[in-house]
Formats: sequence, structure tokens, C-alpha cells
Amino acid sequence: MSDWHYTLALKREMERDEETITGWILEDLGLFKMELPLGAGPEQQEADLSPHQFTQLVAAAEETESVPALINYLRYQIARSKKGQGWQYANVGAQIIAELEGNVRANAHNAAQCAAERVRGASAVATDEEERRAWVELSRRFLAALRRCFAWRLKEHEREEVTSL
Repeated sequence: MSDWHYTLALKREMERDEETITGWILEDLGLFKMELPLGAGPEQQEADLSPHQFTQLVAAAEETESVPALINYLRYQIARSKKGQGWQYANVGAQIIAELEGNVRANAHNAAQCAAERVRGASAVATDEEERRAWVELSRRFLAALRRCFAWRLKEHEREEVTSL
């Protein structure tokens, strides 16, 4: 089988995982939980987080082919943040890193394995390169979903402030 068969199978696995990723953000990731009242999460003024910070993180993910390099970029941004603000606010940066190294990596591994089995047979194993590519792609999707969630919370919070005036 050619490489495009694997790429297509992996893409299907990633699309399936994207829904799981959104669930992590909305249900498990502390600052973005749906039951967290608007204005009590990272969108509040004291957090000093803005959409452009998430956009820059997504852009960095799109530019790199290495999740460890992306994690180092985020660690640098955390170190630049003021204590208790920006990426340090409620450890949002550290939570994102933990997700990238934990759940995202594990799901990427599973997606690469499933795609390899689908294309090459039941006993096939994904190569290290295929797992790395899957981790990069799933990390990009995770961060893009995180950015969308943050933008939604910010927009809803601003809308709530306007209607309460």
C-alpha cells in the first residue's frame, strides 16, 4: 500500500479524535469547563490572556514539525508572563503542556496504530515517524480547538457584560 492510503486513514482517525479533544477542553481542562461561570475563567480581565496569545500558539504549532519544540515555545511564553497572569494564570500554560504530553500524545499514538492496522493489516505497527506526525497533527487540532473555545468564552463574557449594563 502506498503512503497516501495511510495518510487518508490517519486523517479519518484524527477527525474522530477531534470530537474527543473538544470534550477534554469543555469538560476536563479546568479553565475551560462548561460549568465554570463566564468571567471566572481565562477570559476575565485579571487573567491577562488575549486571543492573540492563543493565535500565536496555534501559528507556532503550524510552523513546527516537533511537539517538544512547541512545548518549549510555550514554556518560554510562561516564563515571560507576569506571576499569576497570562500563561501563568491558574497554570493554564502548564495544563496545556500536560495535555500535549499526556492525552494528546496517547491519542495520537492510538490513531497512528489504528491507521497502520487499517492500511497494512491487523498486526501492523506504526513507525516512529508516523507516530510523530500524528502527535504534531493532533496537537495542532487540540490547540485550534482551545483557541476557538477561548474566543467563544471571551465573546460570551463580553456579551454578558454589555447586557448587564
